[in-house]
Amino acid sequence: MFVHHLSRGALASLTVAVILALNLMTSTPAAALPSYAQQTGSPCTACHVGGFGPRLTEFGRQFKLNGYVWGDPKQDTLPLAGMIISSFTNTKKDQAGGAATHFGDNNNAAVDETSVFFAGRILPKLGAFIQATYDGIERKFGLDNVDIRYADQGSIGGKSLVYGVSLNNNPTVQDLWNTTPAWSHPFKSSGFAPTPGASTLIDGGLAQQVVGLTAYSMWDDFLYLEGGAYATQPRPAQSTLGINPSDESRIHGAAPYARASLQQTVGSQYFALGVFGLDAHVYPGRDKSEGTDHLRDLGADLSY
Repeated sequence: MFVHHLSRGALASLTVAVILALNLMTSTPAAALPSYAQQTGSPCTACHVGGFGPRLTEFGRQFKLNGYVWGDPKQDTLPLAGMIISSFTNTKKDQAGGAATHFGDNNNAAVDETSVFFAGRILPKLGAFIQATYDGIERKFGLDNVDIRYADQGSIGGKSLVYGVSLNNNPTVQDLWNTTPAWSHPFKSSGFAPTPGASTLIDGGLAQQVVGLTAYSMWDDFLYLEGGAYATQPRPAQSTLGINPSDESRIHGAAPYARASLQQTVGSQYFALGVFGLDAHVYPGRDKSEGTDHLRDLGADLSY
């Protein structure tokens, strides 16, 4: 991944992730999101490399490609799941004034995040991944990652074709391989440790601030193409969803996004090579007095 920046500044950070699988009124196999496991009838290892994720197996990619719709669950309960992430952070030097509001200069323990997910089928060809999160460090509630997608199947030139659209609020969160910035390593970092001030716009710079619509297709289980655009949500909408719109970069008009990837399985070996990019004209800090900055982020990923 060429657009990722590793966190620095912490001598040691211990993060303990506790996944609480809350599948209402029904027990299911262990899974990263048990509401998906109930729908597919498969454990977490069927969809995720290593069982926990976020990297996806072939089955997991097909499940996401087809709109989070798989199997025929006969249930009356909502497809809900939950997650709690807690941490203890020690930094080499104390941070004068506190590592965060309401916390001390060092050796801070916290319940970082408490999330609830709606994850699964809405209609036969429509599904969703919707996360709402309470931030235990900033002490606020907000709408987190969202990916709502519709998918269908057809054929071109006698070859299979899966096509669909994704409505989401974080560029690359809808990615089929979960190898793009929204899912990049480190999957969880400390909320108390200092982090770099610079990063690419596509690497979380627009997360939850925007709304985007992309169209995608997978031809012959080989060629994947996706294209669409993102626009900044109005201030009132962001505030309603628990997002602070101050100091963010506001997109002028719409920012095009594109993704292409080739994949191939040879015997027991799997390969995928992809590129992705975002092109945006933005007002830094929403300040229109000096015009826009033109930012073009390009990335590439290789999976084996």
